[in-house]
Amino acid sequence: MSTLQWYRSMLCEEYGDELTSRVLDDPAFAGFVGEVHALEGGELEGVACEVAYHAVDHLYEHPEDSANDAYAELRRRMRG
Repeated sequence: MSTLQWYRSMLCEEYGDELTSRVLDDPAFAGFVGEVHALEGGELEGVACEVAYHAVDHLYEHPEDSANDAYAELRRRMRG
């Protein structure tokens, strides 16, 4: 089991399958992880886990938003 698979199971326990799947199964997830990795560096799976956490948490707080809305919020936070 990869780190991201393990983290997915932890997110599912905390936030449920539906919210977790909205992020991790989103076709744009990998591209957004790549974007964050290019800006911040670090270990790729670690970046993916961090992005997944923040995006799923955003959807938990704003269930009407899409994964793309969560990515936009994360971009805004990264820019300061």
